[in-house]
Amino acid sequence: MKSMLTKEQIANAVANLKDNRIIILPTDTIYGLSSIVNSTNKIRINELKKAEKNKELITLFSKYKQLKNVVKIDKEIKKFIKTHQNTTIILKTQNGTIALRRPKRKDLNKILNQVGLIYSTSVNTHGEPPLFSQSELKKFHKTVNLYFDQEYNAAPSRIFDWENKIWVR
Repeated sequence: MKSMLTKEQIANAVANLKDNRIIILPTDTIYGLSSIVNSTNKIRINELKKAEKNKELITLFSKYKQLKNVVKIDKEIKKFIKTHQNTTIILKTQNGTIALRRPKRKDLNKILNQVGLIYSTSVNTHGEPPLFSQSELKKFHKTVNLYFDQEYNAAPSRIFDWENKIWVR
């Protein structure tokens, strides 16, 4: 059975996210730098990663109603998301595009149900491999809280561009 965050870790993560903090959370694939979705947090995360400040980030969601004011999700897209686990889908919005992933982890969905949409991007300096071990993750940045459950040795999510019907990664 896959390891999960404790109730206490979930409550603490929710509190930190609601306080607009950036945290490290386990996902279905790798650990992710996460925060509530807003332009300030996108810049803060990209600064931590030493990436372009407006680089797009993956947005995690737990329920389709969370996307109501963000992007239109039809039955075909829902079917794709359901049948392609650990896959991020890039969708066209009124203002550009959004990269979405619906995690399967119950603990992560409990967090998403309480805080809404969150960013998730690999924990690393831009262009470097993702960090996996607890010691590496703890050293990433001293201002970022880590919620650790186990070490992963997996690949980041696959990425599919819905508009162009191509696999990006």
